[in-house]
Amino acid sequence: MEGEQLIEWGGALRWLATDGHENDQTLRQHISDLHGHATLFYGNKTNIQAFHPLSPSMLKIHQRLKQRFDPLGIFNHGRIYSDF
Repeated sequence: MEGEQLIEWGGALRWLATDGHENDQTLRQHISDLHGHATLFYGNKTNIQAFHPLSPSMLKIHQRLKQRFDPLGIFNHGRIYSDF
């Protein structure tokens, strides 16, 4: 991973600024291999999902929480994850 880094919390949180040439999927796969996750900040690039994809088991938990706290599905529909 090339780019300027800012490391916080003793390395537990890293901010990476890149020139945009690195493939998003490659970067996310690398981070997943390290048992981490990435939230992407792109300014006005809305065609790329900002939050790291959830594993199937975590997706079920998130869906159940969403159903419990927002049974009518009116809050931020599809905004964070397209699956709910």
